[in-house]
Amino acid sequence: MAWLSDEVLDGALNIIANNADTIYICNTEPTTIGDLSNTSITLGASNTTLQFTGPSDRSGGGRELTIGAANGAVTASANAAFFAVANSTVLMVTGSLTASQPVTDGNSFALGSFTVGIPDPA
Repeated sequence: MAWLSDEVLDGALNIIANNADTIYICNTEPTTIGDLSNTSITLGASNTTLQFTGPSDRSGGGRELTIGAANGAVTASANAAFFAVANSTVLMVTGSLTASQPVTDGNSFALGSFTVGIPDPA
C-alpha cells in the first residue's frame, strides 16, 4: 500500500477548514447532505463562525484538525447524539458527541472544541 504523505492528509483536512461553515447537532448520524434538512435528524445548527486549527500531528499517527467551540440554536426536541460538519452542498464530517444529551426546541446549545482526524494507513 502506498504511503499517504502529510501533504495529502493535510489537503483533505484543509478542504474541511476552507469550506465548512456549519456544525449541526443530530439525533441520528446523517449520511448525506439531504439528511441535514430533515427535521427528524437535525436538532440545531451553529450560528457562530467556525474556527479551525491545524492540520497537525494526530496521536497514534496521521493528521488532525481542531474545530473550535461553537454555539447554536436548537430547532427540534430530542436527544442530541451526533454532530455533522458541512456547508450548504457537502456533508464533510460526522461523528458521535462525547455524550448524548436531551435538547429542547427554542433553547441554545454549545459545543466545546474537538478534533477530527485521518489516521495513517494500516
